[in-house]
Amino acid sequence: MADEDYSPATTPSGSPLAGLEISIADAEKRKKSGEILSDPFIAYNIISKSKQNVPGFGSSEYYVWRRYSEFELLRNYLYMQYPTVVLPPMPPKRGNAGWTKIVDHFDPEFIEVRRVALQSFLRRAAQHPQLAADETFHAFLQQEAWSTSSAQLADRVEEKMKQLSASLKLKTQDNRFLDVKNYADNLNANLSALVKVQERLSKNMADMYESYGQTGPVFSDWAVIEKDIGDVLQSTGHFMDSLAPSVNEKLHAEEDQFTAVLREYTLFGDSLRTLVKRQEQKQYDLEKAEDSLASKVSSLEQLQGVTATGEPAPAGGKFSFKKISSKMFGPDTPEVREEKIRALEQQIEEGKGQVQIAQQELSTFCEDALRDVERFHKTKVADFKRVLVQYAKTQISFYKKGLQSWENMRTVVNGM
Repeated sequence: MADEDYSPATTPSGSPLAGLEISIADAEKRKKSGEILSDPFIAYNIISKSKQNVPGFGSSEYYVWRRYSEFELLRNYLYMQYPTVVLPPMPPKRGNAGWTKIVDHFDPEFIEVRRVALQSFLRRAAQHPQLAADETFHAFLQQEAWSTSSAQLADRVEEKMKQLSASLKLKTQDNRFLDVKNYADNLNANLSALVKVQERLSKNMADMYESYGQTGPVFSDWAVIEKDIGDVLQSTGHFMDSLAPSVNEKLHAEEDQFTAVLREYTLFGDSLRTLVKRQEQKQYDLEKAEDSLASKVSSLEQLQGVTATGEPAPAGGKFSFKKISSKMFGPDTPEVREEKIRALEQQIEEGKGQVQIAQQELSTFCEDALRDVERFHKTKVADFKRVLVQYAKTQISFYKKGLQSWENMRTVVNGM
């Protein structure tokens, strides 16, 4: 089990949950209580330890079990409740080449990869000032029986996702959010390519691990038939054997501390793109409100332009339904025109109010969302600084051990 993953175990200062240590200590296969024929599932044991008097947690320890679907429910709740937040990603429901090639959900390796990723999801949520203050999130960490505030949450999320997936034709696009989208696309492409490179390197290293494991016994067998240099060959075999564990350690360290964070930040790209789609929806709502208002103003101007004889104002050669209607049924009476004008004036005032509301909602959304994007970038820089330094340390440690083994082997051989 890798305890050192890509997010700090203890929530840092600045968060409402500062000092809270969150970990997923274990995972086990279960069935629904009292339902022998039900399908099995994996439950994860979440431990929340308060190192100080954390609001809402005191100085207690909490132990709860959650299955993957409950993590999904929590994230869906946060998705609906905090539209301007770059939500921390969760591992995909099913294995894929970008996350893990294992498709068996009960495979120990799959469970471990998912455990670490779900743990990071909870820790990142606890580090966010808005998410960390949410009472439903607290209940998820503390109470075996917990629930979101809406029984129709899944339907609402699905409806919102369908809305955001629609292609919108906008008159105006915010370049700041276009930059966010381009960054997310490029981040995804670069990190996906880097994951593939790292996987190839790991495969080559795994082959080396297997080869070293096979080489040591061969030297030992050879030593049996060589009386003069048997001791040297035996020692050489031991040195080769000592290389294999260090290769294995390197592989696990790279997976837990480097490749895993690359995969996680690949999924962060989806969170950034969702934020952009939400901004586009707000912009679209504003433009619809402006178009509706402009249409009503145009209708009012036409009514006010009616000539004294009751004829509609000239339509500049274009088709005019009012002009045709006037010829077929006669012109509106002054009273009817006045009533229509009053109704339109009221609708225009309401339309102006709707435009102002849409403008304010868009402005507030952009301000809050871009602030959280900036927070995301600061966190990303800190993460990759830590991860890359640790990656370098892993390489240095591995090659130092290898160098020492080869130096020892050279010393023994020189003594032949």
